[in-house]
Amino acid sequence: MTAVDPRVQGREAYERLAWRDAYEQLSAAEQQAPLTADDLVRMARAAYLIGSVDAATETWEGAHHAFLAQGDAAPAVRCAFWIGLTLVLQGERTCGGGWLARARHMLEDTSLDCVEQGYLRIPAALRTLDGGEPEAARRLFAEVTEIADRFDDADLRAFGGLGRARRWSRRAGRRRA
Repeated sequence: MTAVDPRVQGREAYERLAWRDAYEQLSAAEQQAPLTADDLVRMARAAYLIGSVDAATETWEGAHHAFLAQGDAAPAVRCAFWIGLTLVLQGERTCGGGWLARARHMLEDTSLDCVEQGYLRIPAALRTLDGGEPEAARRLFAEVTEIADRFDDADLRAFGGLGRARRWSRRAGRRRA
């Protein structure tokens, strides 16, 4: 009888959107041998989606370093973005801001034209919106959506759409007040 590889099972569960199974299987695989950077990203997303935020940020950090070791700056930047955004949303603004700054510096240093440029506009767009500047936020979210469309990135496109919707819901709420 052939043993079932938890790495394969974890990837399959991830594709089925079975987040808990994906996380558990990829965690089991990691106990046997180091995961690839891509598998670490899968495990981090699955951890986040089942509410294991600390495990997610720790795993994204491992993926970040794995991508850097491979010389893959863009996915390393994306991991730093997810760590930073997650920490900021958890109230850890200083640490999260540090990760976001790290991601921005990496993009500046490499001069990459990549979808991660759009991801790094999201925190600024949210701050602008929260600061009461809806038109400036609209422009930033429009840039996010343009970058998403240029690189055909559905996740970034969703962020742009959510940002625009949040802008309008805040604006409508002020009119009602």
